[in-house]
Amino acid sequence: MIKPGTIEDGYIFVGGDPAQEGNWRPVQSVKNEDAAQLTKAKDAATRAQTFGGYAEQFLERNRETGTGWFGPAQGLFPGKSGANIKAMNALQSRAAPMLRQAGDPSTKEMEMYKRGFPSTWNFGDANLEIVKDIRKDTAKAAAKASWLEKWGQTTGSLAGADAAFENWWASRQSPKASNSAPPPIAPPPRPKSGAAAMSDDQIKKALGF
Repeated sequence: MIKPGTIEDGYIFVGGDPAQEGNWRPVQSVKNEDAAQLTKAKDAATRAQTFGGYAEQFLERNRETGTGWFGPAQGLFPGKSGANIKAMNALQSRAAPMLRQAGDPSTKEMEMYKRGFPSTWNFGDANLEIVKDIRKDTAKAAAKASWLEKWGQTTGSLAGADAAFENWWASRQSPKASNSAPPPIAPPPRPKSGAAAMSDDQIKKALGF
């Protein structure tokens, strides 16, 4: 069964009977400034996926080897040595620069960035909570890139897409997320060749959310 949002031969399916020509619309091309916004979102999603991968690797090591700071007398548990500890520290150093926006961070700034990533100084349960947050961020970045791309393909513009996505994402985080519907969608573009205009419901289906 063909799902709304499916693209074939330059046309996007907006819902209904796929055999009906009127239920397929030409994929819209976004403007240059919108294309840059979409590229930025896709790049952010890629970085988030890489960062999330480092975090998952850290967590796997942490499941095998305990971590945490017990104070000056005891130090790190089970100590600063060991292959897993070294691997976790390497993952932390590799991931830290990805948290900063631009410029060369100071030592203090780098330590602050590292707090957004699991650490050998944290106990395992604390690292797990950090990774859970990273998973949410990774999922959001991927969802946003997909949302913006489908929005642009459907309407030919990204106007209003950011705000609509944030509203939709917030609704998905609520206890009633399973019943949450996508936010109102921007008006459809003018149809070509005398075709009937897409309804708001058709655009919602075309977005696939």
